[in-house]
Amino acid sequence: MVALAIQYSIPTEVIDSQAFREAIFNQTGLLRRGRILEAFDAHFSTSGVMYANDRIFGRDALECRAKQEPFIGTARSIDGRISDVVTCPEMQICCFRNHTRYVSAHGELVTIDGLHWQQWFNNAIVEERYYSGALQNRRIAQGILTSPESLPLLLAREESLT
Repeated sequence: MVALAIQYSIPTEVIDSQAFREAIFNQTGLLRRGRILEAFDAHFSTSGVMYANDRIFGRDALECRAKQEPFIGTARSIDGRISDVVTCPEMQICCFRNHTRYVSAHGELVTIDGLHWQQWFNNAIVEERYYSGALQNRRIAQGILTSPESLPLLLAREESLT
């Protein structure tokens, strides 16, 4: 069963597209400089939810950070590699590829191969979906990197089939 997106309403007033773009630029800049937890703290909503391959990973910022910190917080070095950043400012959606490399506390080189889809609200991430492996490839084939706003419809369609 696919976990459906959190239900919330996008405000009817005009969304500040410039502020959204600046927040994305700031977040991806921090990620590219290897400042992963700083990017998380600056941009993830306290009530944000995170999924890994459409399964719940964390139900709020504290839980999500606690699960990431043992890996990222102890890294000896981080080489942030973010690419294919696509946004839909009208819906406050961002999507990007992550090929970051880091050296773990044990000296092991770890390379991430993932896809991040983010729903923002008031310049904070309220939902993040991280994809890897076969599901990442499927989401890319479904067009998430060209039309990131299509993911909620894809998820609803998949849910209706189960």
